Amino acid sequence: MKLDRICKQYGDAIILDNIEFEVTKGEILSLVGPNGSGKSTLLKIISKLIEPDSGVLKLFGEEVPDHDPEVMKKIGVLFDHNAHWDNMTGYENAWFFFRSYGLSKIATKTKLEELLKWAGLWEKKDQAVRTYSYGMRRKLAIIEILAHDPQLLLLDEPAMGLDYSSRLALYGLIDDITKRGKSVIFSTNDVAEAALLAHEVLLLNQGKIIATGTPDALISSLQLSTKIEVKLANPIPLNGIENIENVQGLGIDTTVTDCFKIDILTGSGKTVLPELIRKIFDENGIIQGIEMKQPTLGDVFLKFTGENHAVTS
Repeated sequence: MKLDRICKQYGDAIILDNIEFEVTKGEILSLVGPNGSGKSTLLKIISKLIEPDSGVLKLFGEEVPDHDPEVMKKIGVLFDHNAHWDNMTGYENAWFFFRSYGLSKIATKTKLEELLKWAGLWEKKDQAVRTYSYGMRRKLAIIEILAHDPQLLLLDEPAMGLDYSSRLALYGLIDDITKRGKSVIFSTNDVAEAALLAHEVLLLNQGKIIATGTPDALISSLQLSTKIEVKLANPIPLNGIENIENVQGLGIDTTVTDCFKIDILTGSGKTVLPELIRKIFDENGIIQGIEMKQPTLGDVFLKFTGENHAVTS
């Protein structure tokens, strides 16, 4: 799947501005950005629900006419609004989707039991969907888009509304899907989720790609500082610590009242830490705790945009 100079505009508002990227077989790509960055619009264009104003979209190696049924059979799409019949049971809803995709009754029964048990919905399968929580509806929708064994999954914030165990199960399923040569594109505003799951991350802001790469490559490319937090039972002079090689910044955290807390910024935490401990002992400091905080994908996003209100780490 490949996008080349994709643009989309509504009135005077530019939603997507020259978006270009490619996803290969077995790859997980995460679209990361705050609300309004264009993530959902981009997924709708890839799924052929809407057309771009300009640019070229190739699915499975070729440009695709609108709603080509053979191509659509290869795509599974999950958006925020789940389509279910509230008075039907969870099992009946899923059964309809599976049979609509052409699965036999035997195959539907076998696969439904497997997926409903995976999602923790087997015991609730005979209850009307109107009694389901948001998270349960979300899991049912995920089951339904897997009915036809799609080659490309497009997931709009798939973990939203799921409890912790269900999130882990979803992550495991996505990983298993890609190991079988299928591709996944998912959007999220949770950078920790993107860093955990994605092979490649595309950072979006105001409709533009501001950075792309593996999570590790994005973090290392900016040479962000590691923060070392040291809690001491007693105050010590800081002169010796300031002179340690690779220490970029040093300060006392005055918001902490139950100990003497020092914050050290460095580009090389592993090399600074042994010398830091020695200097503290030289000053008769009593260490209560040390925490080394490595840069995260959230730091990368903040560095590029100055925004962190909608992107969590």
